[in-house]
Amino acid sequence: MKVSARVLFGFCAAVVCFLPCLVFSQQEKPESNILELEKKIVSATRHESSLKKTPSISHVVTRDDIEKINALKTSDVLQYVSGVNIESGTGSGGPYKKNISVSGMPNYYNVVMVNGMRIRSSHIQTGVNIDLIPVASIERIEIIKDASSALYGSDALGGVINIITRKGTAKQKTMLGGGTGTYSSYNGEVMSRGSSKSGKTAYSVYAGYQRSDGADILAPKHRIGHLDYRKTSGLARLDFYPIEDMTVSGYLNFLTDDAEFSDAKLTTRDTTLVAPDSSTSTWYQVENEYEMKTALMFMPGLNASYMINDMITAHLQAYYTHWDAEISTELDELASPRLSFDFRLPGNLVTVGTEYLWRNYFRGGMPDTADQYTVSGFVQDQLTLLDSSLIALIALRTDYVANTGNDAVNNGPVFSPKLSVLYRPVNLLALRLSAGRGFKAPTVQELYEHRYHFGSYRLGNAELGPEYSTNIAASCRLEPHRFWYTELSGYFNMLDDMIVVVPIEEQIDNKVTYKRFNMEEGFIYGGELHGGLRLGNKHLSGTWDGGIALSYQSSEDDSLNTLYHPGINFSSSLTIRSQIMHDRYATAFIGYNGATGREYWKTTETGININTIENLHNLNVGLSFELLEKAEVFGKLSNILMREHESYEDVLMKIEGDMVWEAGVRIKI
Repeated sequence: MKVSARVLFGFCAAVVCFLPCLVFSQQEKPESNILELEKKIVSATRHESSLKKTPSISHVVTRDDIEKINALKTSDVLQYVSGVNIESGTGSGGPYKKNISVSGMPNYYNVVMVNGMRIRSSHIQTGVNIDLIPVASIERIEIIKDASSALYGSDALGGVINIITRKGTAKQKTMLGGGTGTYSSYNGEVMSRGSSKSGKTAYSVYAGYQRSDGADILAPKHRIGHLDYRKTSGLARLDFYPIEDMTVSGYLNFLTDDAEFSDAKLTTRDTTLVAPDSSTSTWYQVENEYEMKTALMFMPGLNASYMINDMITAHLQAYYTHWDAEISTELDELASPRLSFDFRLPGNLVTVGTEYLWRNYFRGGMPDTADQYTVSGFVQDQLTLLDSSLIALIALRTDYVANTGNDAVNNGPVFSPKLSVLYRPVNLLALRLSAGRGFKAPTVQELYEHRYHFGSYRLGNAELGPEYSTNIAASCRLEPHRFWYTELSGYFNMLDDMIVVVPIEEQIDNKVTYKRFNMEEGFIYGGELHGGLRLGNKHLSGTWDGGIALSYQSSEDDSLNTLYHPGINFSSSLTIRSQIMHDRYATAFIGYNGATGREYWKTTETGININTIENLHNLNVGLSFELLEKAEVFGKLSNILMREHESYEDVLMKIEGDMVWEAGVRIKI
């Protein structure tokens, strides 16, 4: 859907004219000591602490960051975080799926969590859809940019993304929202937060609905005109304080996603045929008619903590994640209990614990009886030295991964150490150094898959072992004033035993046949330079953030081929907020993100091809006004340069050069 030149000119003119109006609307000179509130983080050490006192190289997206740009999706705000690359594809996945790559590592080398619990989505091999969680329900997003298997086990080679949902409030608050936009898109949502009169219970409940005809695309061909979807989301959080020093938090995430799709070239689950090579593998009938397919996510969870005495605190976590998608014929399940104890000693915070993780995964072309069990033990010590100018985290974890399928090799014990150090020689300078070992256990799909896939056969390998990464990262953050910072960081990952898909001599049905092996060694390295500026007072404030992230891949024989390489990324965002009348504010936003040097590899009938993705240039603008005491209206234009966009997840997606508009209203009760 095209936006007329008149609409484009009018909206851009409003933003351009509005920015200086914001700057000069107040005669009072902005103060330079107004900054965002102190950021908190949990994921880096599993204990809530100040981001300034966290030794791991981390980034936190706050609720304020989300609201400043009127983000409607989680990916809307993460696209402006330096070192984070977001990609999507529409082969056999949901139309709005967005995956995250952190610090140059492929998106399947990251752990994505909600409130510390792992989340799942379509395509176990291409990362987790970051947009599954409604942005209105998010309090903050924590991003750990170094190897974290010592804390979180398998898959955390590149880092961790943890989405923290909003808690209840002392006073009842209800938000009603709705909007519309390009591609016949509509959405409505309601969120209510409050607490009991006694103050022992706080609750937060969200319900939302979205529908869209989907983006206009040029590729892949089988999804052109078939990207419409209907999404229903529900989240609930209950925090309970039954006795002094005890907290129990319960969570429930629910989602249904209906999307149009054809079964052509994909499998259904209800037909068993003999394979062309007369083997006993399960094969499937194909269909050609488009119809609505449903995905279901169901995720209950529990976190509890109890301070036994001044020195000892016990923590218990238990959750279950269920993802079932008809589009990709996937059933993906996780269940995990975790028990740990904190011991507070002078200058030390020692944590010891154990975790059990059960994984069940099924997809067409794989046995439905194969699953995995992981038993883990861990210990970590957070030390505070030199009058708090030196903080170190020392962690060690061991994991044993058991596979129940026939002939599968068990993995372990796998040892994952980590050392992170923060040193502040003076208050305005923070030096961080991190070294750790990450690993990724082979998935059920990699172990057992036996599948005809777009002109060739793809086989698993029951003898696969884990992939490993040794990570070294460092950063230097300079904060000469409270209103300004700049940070330079670099990282180096040495990858061992990478699982790659290679052609083999033995063919099935005279078709090219690929099989997975542990055989690749290589390096992923790069760096980031980013900074920010915060100026203002209660009447007028401005925020600028920007940065560049560079990532490279290499190996001794130049054969390294991760599924996706993010290349070089740029981002910049500017927001200005002004008081236009008593207790009424207006906000203008301009954001840009771009990328160059992106690549992906794909298996074909003739071999593995390395493909280049076109450069990305995306410029967005937005406005919001508080017109009434408790009502806000907003509008946003994306891709105002009207450039075609290419991205890759499971296939290459080409999005037409449409300018996309969104508008809506929020009412607070």
